Order: sequence, then C-alpha cells, then structure tokens
Amino acid sequence: MLKTKVIASSITNLTDARYFAAWEVNWLGFCFDESSENHITPQAMYAMKEWVDGVQFLGEFKGATADEIIEHVMKLGLDAVQVDEFTGIDVLMELQDIVVFKEINITADSDADFIANLLEQFAPYCAHFIFIIENEVPEYIAAPEASSGQVFAEHHSIWLEGNLPVEKIIDSKFQGICLKGGMEEKVGFKSFDELDEVLEALEITS
Repeated sequence: MLKTKVIASSITNLTDARYFAAWEVNWLGFCFDESSENHITPQAMYAMKEWVDGVQFLGEFKGATADEIIEHVMKLGLDAVQVDEFTGIDVLMELQDIVVFKEINITADSDADFIANLLEQFAPYCAHFIFIIENEVPEYIAAPEASSGQVFAEHHSIWLEGNLPVEKIIDSKFQGICLKGGMEEKVGFKSFDELDEVLEALEITS
C-alpha cells in the first residue's frame, strides 16, 4: 500500500501495466493522442486491460472532440478521462456524466491568482486537476503549507506531475502524484530502478 494516491500515465506495454498494478496504484492511464510517442491503440489498451486487476482505467486525450472521447469511454469501459489544458468548457459540458481530470501547466512564472481563476472556472466540469510542473517549481507548490497551493488543495482534487520531492506531496493536501510509464528496452523487459526508488519512498512499511 502507498502513502499517497498514484496515477501511472502513458502506459504503452503490459510490462508497465503489471508493474504498476503490483504496486497498487490507483489509476493506469493510456494515451490516445496519435501524435504522441506514447500513443496506444484502443485495441491494444483493451487487450492489456484484461491482464490487470485492482486499478481504474484513465483515457488520455489531447485536442479530441467530445464525441471522440465518449466513444472511447463507451467502447473501452474507461473509468475516467484526462484532457489537456486547451480543452474548453464547450467540450467539457458534453462530458458531464464522465469523471474528468484536466491538465493545467505550471511554470515558475505561473501566477497563483491566475491558477485560482482557472480552477474556479473549470471546477463545475472537472472532478480532478493535474498540475503539470514544466520546469522550476513555484514556491506555492514546492512549499504549500499556509500558501496558495495549500488553499488550492483544500478546495480541489489536485494531482502533481513533474519534478517535485515525494515528501512534499505526502505532507501536503494534494491528492497524489502522476508517474509515467515508458517504452520497453525489448519485449517483456524494462528497468524500473528509478520508479522503484519513488514507489519505495511512498510504500507504507509496518
């Protein structure tokens, strides 16, 4: 069991899916953006789904229409969808029966008031937000206690993806973290040394 919730995103192979499922992460994410190097076909994702238990399945979309997203949800039995920061309210309004994670890109220059306004604008249509930390982490995210970041986390379900010390997330009110899968070195083989280090830091030990 882990100390915080985890999304394992951009899963492209069964090796990754089984690895993360064994660590009891909460979500496995699959990218359906054909322009991404982590793209997976619906058929491949569906076949993989049959081999793992105990996780929920998240479809990742960029620039997709509401109809395209709904079609994937229905055919693949997705539990939720993740949309990019440019997905507008017009699309989200058509997804109100679907659990939505919305990305918000965060840079060192991101203004806390601007982020607060985005959260309020999209909160009626999104159950969760994923802060994509692109480079240097703003202070209100890196040290959220008694800060804007803590206020965000108290009022919204916020997940963090990027270069942020694990202990900062464990000790905060952020919902959890997003880790990424990756390509196999060869079929059925991959090194998990870096991920092991992160997940072992999150593991609850007796």
